[in-house]
Amino acid sequence: MKNNLKIFSVFVFTALILSSCSVFDKQATPESTPVPVVEDSGAVISQGNLVPKDYMYLAFPSGGHVEEILVKQGDLVTQGQVLARLGDRQQYEASLTAAQLEVENAQQALEDLNSNADILSANAWLALLDANQRVIDAEIAWNKVDTDEYQEKIDDAEIKVSDMQTELDDAQTEFNKYADLDPENPTRKSAETTLSDAQNDYDNAVHERDQLIINLEMAEANLQLAKSMQAKAQSDYDATRLGPDPDQLKIAQMNLDSALAHQASAQAAMDNLDIKAPFDGTVVEVNISDGELVGPDKWAALVADYSEWYVETNDLTEQEVVKVSIGQGASISPDALPDLQASGVVTEIADNFYIQAGDILYKVRLHVDQPDPAFRWGMTVEISFNP
Repeated sequence: MKNNLKIFSVFVFTALILSSCSVFDKQATPESTPVPVVEDSGAVISQGNLVPKDYMYLAFPSGGHVEEILVKQGDLVTQGQVLARLGDRQQYEASLTAAQLEVENAQQALEDLNSNADILSANAWLALLDANQRVIDAEIAWNKVDTDEYQEKIDDAEIKVSDMQTELDDAQTEFNKYADLDPENPTRKSAETTLSDAQNDYDNAVHERDQLIINLEMAEANLQLAKSMQAKAQSDYDATRLGPDPDQLKIAQMNLDSALAHQASAQAAMDNLDIKAPFDGTVVEVNISDGELVGPDKWAALVADYSEWYVETNDLTEQEVVKVSIGQGASISPDALPDLQASGVVTEIADNFYIQAGDILYKVRLHVDQPDPAFRWGMTVEISFNP
């Protein structure tokens, strides 16, 4: 259409030139006819094509055999509706189930950590009370110990050990005199009995001394242990009063985040086995068949949204695009529907250009107001932009 207008303009211009040349005819009158002035209206006229609001060629992100095709050409679909499925899903389903169980366990652990905080705090309080009682008992036991008197007992026991050591040494010396005699010799047997008794007396003296020392040290050690346990119980209780342990809470949250990531990955792998409608629309074409081995390199279905219609120009030059602006109105005339004229509004002007036949062209997109039911994708239209 735009080209026809240009041809018509050239024709008119040529006719005017031929008319003006008549002044050179010898038979012509000396008066010349004024040449009419053709003024540029400033209107921009372009060609374009009808396109739906949106459309998309859909392909399986992963490869496999087509198990099921759930739609056919012309079917109306809603966003998220499954259009086709791949088979061999058992491994993916098992991975997703395991990931979901991991998430449930991690969530339960985190919930338990929070819900059990009060119980843990109460238990820590009871442990602290018990530790306090142990300290009291240990202090009472320690206070009952007369260290001076006890030390005298230890000193006396130490003297006794020393005396028993002397008796043992004497008995050993005496026995050594008769050690070479016959074991049944009465003198030797008497010396041996004396040595054995001295050894027992010495051992008992050592045991008595050591027991006294142990009893004294144990009383003091019990007190120190009770105080250490009290300090630990107090620290544990103070920590529980502020809620769950921060380190445990952090670990539980990290475990949950990791489980959620695994679940998302497993779910994405499952989703890759299905093709879903990206928006409400119509199935324009199905490009796969049952049982076919397909991959991401082959599109499986074409879906378009015919709820609105747009026009995209295909010949708007750099000289013309500067006369077009967002929001500008235009008249739209389909070649296939000569008696129909629609109106539209510019919604987009491309920032980038493309070159065609040496011309720098820009694509402009217009929204069609009140589209006609006879519109078809790809129809050629003439666009007259309102000045």
